[in-house]
Amino acid sequence: MLKDTKFHNLNKRIMRVLLSILTLSRIEELNVHPAAMSFFKSMSSKLVLSAKKTIRDTLVNDQYSHAHYNTMFLRIDQSNYSQLQESSADIELHEIIYQIDLT
Repeated sequence: MLKDTKFHNLNKRIMRVLLSILTLSRIEELNVHPAAMSFFKSMSSKLVLSAKKTIRDTLVNDQYSHAHYNTMFLRIDQSNYSQLQESSADIELHEIIYQIDLT
């Protein structure tokens, strides 16, 4: 069973670490330009909100998917654009985070 492996919740743990790097205090330590700081703060907040799902009438946090990683790190170009267009999760997240319509 997956819960018995050392990789259980690894996706959630990695995303939490990545988002903790984007906290306001850490970004300020890096002397990031205020506009970029605002962007990172907004992006991390929207990612956290988008990972909240309701499962059987219960709100569950940290339901991160591959689409969340794509939203953070994938550079969109001709080689992957058509693949992203086929993923409703990628389309939805790019619209929420960046206000970009991939359709």
